[in-house]
Parts: sequence; structure tokens; C-alpha cells
Amino acid sequence: MFALRCFTVWRTVLRSSLRSTAAGGSVISSVTLLIGSAFAGVYRLWAMFCMPGLRVPFRLKVPFLPSTKEQTLNVIKLLEGRKGHLADLGSGDGRLAFAAPSMGFQCTGFEINSMLLACSRSKAWWRGVPHTDIHFVKQDFWKTDLSKYRNVAVFLAPAVVCCWIDMWGWKIIYIAYTHTCLVSYPCGDSLIMLIKEN
Repeated sequence: MFALRCFTVWRTVLRSSLRSTAAGGSVISSVTLLIGSAFAGVYRLWAMFCMPGLRVPFRLKVPFLPSTKEQTLNVIKLLEGRKGHLADLGSGDGRLAFAAPSMGFQCTGFEINSMLLACSRSKAWWRGVPHTDIHFVKQDFWKTDLSKYRNVAVFLAPAVVCCWIDMWGWKIIYIAYTHTCLVSYPCGDSLIMLIKEN
């Protein structure tokens, strides 16, 4: 609904600007056209990168926020001494997934945003990473079967973790919280690292 309103406003501004410019309009109409086009461009970028993360229920929203180098290093430290498959839920542009093979993991990145998925896959192809080391899947990670994964990394607000533990049905022996989040949540931490019992 919001998108439709924005588009309608932009279209109205654009039409009035074009009419006044065609009739010998002023600089103001050209500026209006420029601002309307900039607004439309910003909205388009938002729709491509952020909007897919908002399709899940309101209480489970996970918009794309790229992880920092520090967050990726924290995940790698938490995975020291572990082996097996790693599931990177909401992999985004694949930063954690690309770090995982250096630790001996086979990583699967789950992402619903087509643009981020294409970015991750093209990075993997460009770097020559074998498909057996990193695999990116377009799948909603809230509905994913995680039975074959022994290690799961996901960046979530701590309030959502309760939903996760109830959904999985297998015992979690380790939950690590780090204090390196990009967005300050009222209750604290951002990264949740879940490791399945051996």
C-alpha cells in the first residue's frame, strides 16, 4: 500500500513537472523532476534489497544488514574445533559463507532475496569456489529443514530466539551472543550461534 502511494505521488510530480517544462517552465520544475526521480531510485533500491526480508510475519522480520568483519571473525572463533555442515541462515551477500571453507566447513547459505542471492552466487563463481564448499539456496529459512546441519549461524534479535528453539525440535547445547551488532536492539545482542549436540 505504501509503495502504491509513493508511486502515485512520484507519478503526479513527474507529470506536473513535465507539463510545466514543456510549457516553458522554470528551474523549479526541473528540480522537482530531479527530486522525484531520485526518490523513485531510492525506493527501487529499497524494494530490491530490503523488502524481501519483510515478507515474513511482523514479529519475525529480518531485514538485510551486512555483517561486519568483526562479526564474521566472532562466528569463526565460535566454530573453532567443530566440523561438519554449517547453515548460514539469511546469508545476505555471503560474507560468512565465504569464510566457512577456510575452517573446513561445507556451508549452505539460505536467502530469500533474489538480488542478494545472485550477488553471492556471482561472487562464488568469480572466486572459483567449488560448489561442494559453498552452496547458496533461495529458500525461506523459517521453513528450512535443518536436520543435516550441526552448526547454524543466524543474525536475529534475541526476542526471536525463543521462536527458533521451539521450531527446531532438537536440543541446542550452545547459544552464543556477541555484542557486535550493527543495530542496537533494546534487549541487547544480535548474533545467535547455535550448535547442535554431537
